[in-house]
Amino acid sequence: MGNHKNACPKTLSTTMEKIPVTLSTTDNSSVPAPTPPAEPFRPSKERIMRRIPHGARPAARASLLKALQQVATNNDSNSLRQPVKSKSGHSASLASTVKQNIGIFDSGAAVPPTPSPPARKKRTDQDDLVRRVGQKIDDGSISGAMRIVMSTDAVLRPTPDVLAELREKHPESDPPLVVRSDPPPQEAARITREEVFAAVHSFPKGSAAGPDGLRPQHLADLVGAKLDAHSAPLCDALATVMSIAVDGNIPAEIRPAFFGGKLIALRKKEGGLRPIAIGMILRRLTAKIICTRLKDRSAAILSPQQLGVNVRGGAEAIVHATRKFLESTGDTTKVVLKVDLKNAFNTLSREAVLTAAKERFPEYSDFLTAAYGHHSTLFVDDLTLSSESGVQQGDPLGPLLFSLALHPLVSSLNTELNAWFLDDGTMGGAPATVADCFSRITERARAIGLQVNEAKCELFVFGGTLDSQRNVTAEFIDRFPRLRILSASTLSLLGAPVLDEAIGPLLIEKASTLKVVCERLQLLSSHQALFLLQNCLGAPKIIYMLRCCNAWKYPALLYQLDETMRDCFQNLSNVRTNHNDYPPWRQATLPVSRGGIGIRRSEELSLPAFLASIHSVSGLLSSLLPDHGVVDVSGAVESWKLKARQPEIPELAYRKSQKAWDLPLCNVSLSSLLEVFQGDEISTARLLAQSRPESGIWLNALPSAHIGNLLGDDELKISVGLRLGATICEPHDCVKCLKPVDGYGHHGLSCVFSAGRHPRHGGLNSIICVSAGVPAKLEPRGTSHTTERRPDGCTTFAWKRGLCLAWDVTCVDTVALSHVKATSTTVGAAAVQAEDKKSRLYIYLAGRYLFVPIAFETMGPWGPSAIAFIKELGKRLQQQTGEARSHEFLRQRLSIEIQRGNAASVLGTMEGLDKLNEIFLL
Repeated sequence: MGNHKNACPKTLSTTMEKIPVTLSTTDNSSVPAPTPPAEPFRPSKERIMRRIPHGARPAARASLLKALQQVATNNDSNSLRQPVKSKSGHSASLASTVKQNIGIFDSGAAVPPTPSPPARKKRTDQDDLVRRVGQKIDDGSISGAMRIVMSTDAVLRPTPDVLAELREKHPESDPPLVVRSDPPPQEAARITREEVFAAVHSFPKGSAAGPDGLRPQHLADLVGAKLDAHSAPLCDALATVMSIAVDGNIPAEIRPAFFGGKLIALRKKEGGLRPIAIGMILRRLTAKIICTRLKDRSAAILSPQQLGVNVRGGAEAIVHATRKFLESTGDTTKVVLKVDLKNAFNTLSREAVLTAAKERFPEYSDFLTAAYGHHSTLFVDDLTLSSESGVQQGDPLGPLLFSLALHPLVSSLNTELNAWFLDDGTMGGAPATVADCFSRITERARAIGLQVNEAKCELFVFGGTLDSQRNVTAEFIDRFPRLRILSASTLSLLGAPVLDEAIGPLLIEKASTLKVVCERLQLLSSHQALFLLQNCLGAPKIIYMLRCCNAWKYPALLYQLDETMRDCFQNLSNVRTNHNDYPPWRQATLPVSRGGIGIRRSEELSLPAFLASIHSVSGLLSSLLPDHGVVDVSGAVESWKLKARQPEIPELAYRKSQKAWDLPLCNVSLSSLLEVFQGDEISTARLLAQSRPESGIWLNALPSAHIGNLLGDDELKISVGLRLGATICEPHDCVKCLKPVDGYGHHGLSCVFSAGRHPRHGGLNSIICVSAGVPAKLEPRGTSHTTERRPDGCTTFAWKRGLCLAWDVTCVDTVALSHVKATSTTVGAAAVQAEDKKSRLYIYLAGRYLFVPIAFETMGPWGPSAIAFIKELGKRLQQQTGEARSHEFLRQRLSIEIQRGNAASVLGTMEGLDKLNEIFLL
C-alpha cells in the first residue's frame, strides 16, 4: 500500500456510530438506533458484550473491514448509511444473534425496534460486587477486580447537582482558543499494521468502551493473537484510517464526538467528585501509537525535572532524592515544599498545550490541533458537556501533553531540589529561593490556565536550630497563610513516607485498610479471594512503599502487618496457620517457585525491595541532586549479607533486580524449613516436591469458571492444606478401605479405592487429547494382537517421523509408602519410576507408534517425558492459535485437574460424599 496521502482521501468521512461493531448481549443492540445524518452523534445505551463470540468473529471482521474501507475512500459525511435496529430472536445462540445483526447492518434493511427486555430482579450490593469482580477476573483484569473490591467510590446518576459539579470540573475556555497555523507542520510517518496490532493488544484487560461501543477487547478478538492473513487486512484498514486521523483530516461535524468521550462521575470517599472520561477506540489507538513513537524523545525532553512521563521508577527516585536532600543539609535551615495544582488536567490552557507540542513534535501538530484546537463533546447518559480546556485524563497522550505545557515553568525553577510527577511538584532548598519559586509558580500558572491550590500545598522545615525553623515557618505563613505545615511523622511524598518517623503511621494505616478489604474478599469464592490476596494485597500492595523507605529497619512494625496478612489468609483459605513461626505459614510466605503460596512477608521482602530500588534509580538520583553524592546503603547491604548468609552481593548488572536480592533470602528460608523437617520423610518429600516449578502452576492460573480453572471452596482448602502440610480434617477411618486417615488427609491420595483417581485420569487424558491439534481418539482398540492393554490415547494421523502418537497418563502419590523413601531424597522420583514402568508396559508399540509416557505426582512434580511432551504440545498450540501463552495455559489446566483429583481423593475417605465426580464438571 502506498503513502496514505496519495492512496486515500484527506478526510475521515463518517461518524463513528456508523461502524457496525457496537455489540451487546441483547438481540436488539448490535447497532445504535437510526438517526438522520444531520443530527449529532449519540452513543448507544444498549448493554455491550464483553467479547465477540468465536463464531461471529469472521462476519464481524468482514463488516468492520468494509466500513473502514468506505471511511478511507469517501470524503462525505453520508458515505455510510445509518445503522438500524435488529430483529428479535431470543432463541438464537449468541454468535448467531451477532451475525444476524451484522447481516442486517450490511443489507441496510430497517426493522421495527425490539421490545425492551423484562426488568431484572434487583441485585443486592453483595451480589453486585461478586458479579463485577467475576467479570473483571474473566476478562483477565486482576487489578481491575481488586479496584472494585477496594473502592468505596459510588457511580453517580447525572442529577442537576452532579452535572453542575462536572461542569465546574470542565470549565469553558476563556479567552477563546487561538490556533496558530505557522510554520507548516512536518509530515508524520504512516502508521503500519504492526503498530496497530501492538497497540490493540496493549490495552489493559477489561478496558471499557467509549461512546462508539467498541471495547479494546473487541478489536483484539477480531485481529486475533497473531498477525496473519486473516488479521492483516483489518490492521491495514485501521492503519489507513488512523493515518488520516494523524493528518488531522477529520470533518468538523465528526470532530467533537471523535475526540470526545463517555463521562462517568464517581463520588470519592472524602466527598469530592472524580470524573472519568472514556474516549472512542480509534482515537485511543492513534494516541497510543503516537505515545509509543515519542517515548524516548519525550523522556529526554522532560527529565530530570519531570519524571511522571516515560521514566521508569520516577516516583521512587523523587522520594529517595527528597530523603537524600533532607539528610545532607547540615546546620543550615532549609525547606521542602510540596506543590498542588487544582484540577490541573481539566483547566490547563489548550493553547499552551498546542504551542508546546507543535514546538517539540511538529509532525503530530495536525492531529493534536484536531483533538484540542476545538471543543469536544463529553456524553453523560442523555446529557452532554462541552470540553473546551485541559487535556482528557482518558487520553493516552494526556500526561505527555500536560507535562510539555508545564515544562517551561518547571524548568525555570532554580531550587536545589526540583522534581515533578505530572502535577505533583516537590521543591527543596533555601527558604527564600523556594518562596520566590512558589510565587513564580502561582503567577505564571495562571497564564496557562492553572491555579495553585495553596490549601493543599505542604511545607516541611528542617535543619538549623529550632528558633530558625520557627522563624522560617512564620515567614512562610505570613506570605502564604493557607500552607499546611508538616512534621517528620506526617511527611509523605507520592504515597510513600520520606523520613523514618512517618513509616509507622503509614504501616498502621495500611494494616487497617487491609482488614477492611479482607472482609469484602470473604464475599467472593475462596479461590478468587486467595488469588487477589496473593497478587494484589499484602506485599504487592505495599511494595512501592517498601521500595521507597527504610522500613527494613523496623521489623516489629512489619510484623504487625504480616500478622494481619496471616489472619486474612487463614480466613480466606480456611487453613489453620496458628502463628507467624508456624511451618505451614512460613512455607506459605515463600514464592510459588520455592514451594510457597506467594503471600510474601513484608518483613522479609522489605530489604531486597529497598536495595533494588536504590540501585535502579541511582542515575536519576544523580540527575536530581548532582551535588549531593550517592545514597549510602552500606547498612542495608551488611544487613542483607547477614540474612542471606553470603559474603558477596549480586553482580553489578543484577543489582537493579529485586529478584536478585530476594531469592537468596528465600533459599535460606526454604533451607531452614527443610532443617525443621529433618528425619520426617513425608514432610521432606512434600516440601521438595512443592519446590519444583510445575508444582505451583495452579496458583498462577486465572480463577475463572468460564475456562474451567475455578476451584470450589473445599477443593481450594484441600489443595492449600496439602501443599503446606497443614491439617485439613479430623483423624478418621477411610469409608472405602477402613484404614486410618490422619489429619493431613494423605491416605486418600494413595487409597486403592480413591474416589478421585479415575475422574482425574479422565480429565488429564481429555485435556491432552483435545490439545493434540490433530484427530485423536481415547483408549483405541487394535493397537496390539497379543494383549488387551490399550494406551490412553492415539492420534489418527502421523505426529512425527511418519508415526502416530500414542500416550498413557498416570498420576502417582508423592508421599505413598512405596514412594516416600525415594521422593524424600530425589525430587520427582515417583514420576520418573512411573514413566519407566509405562515405557516397559507399552514396549510392544515401538516401531509402529511414537509412544510417550506421561506421569504426574499428586504433590506437583512432572516426569521428564511429561515435561518435554507438554512443552512440544504447547508449541504446536501456539503455532495454531498465535497465542504466545498457549503452553502456560495448557500447564495451568493440567495442574488444576490434578488439584481437583487430590481434593476428590481426600474427600472420598469420608461418609456421605458419593457424587464427588461432579466437581469435575464445575
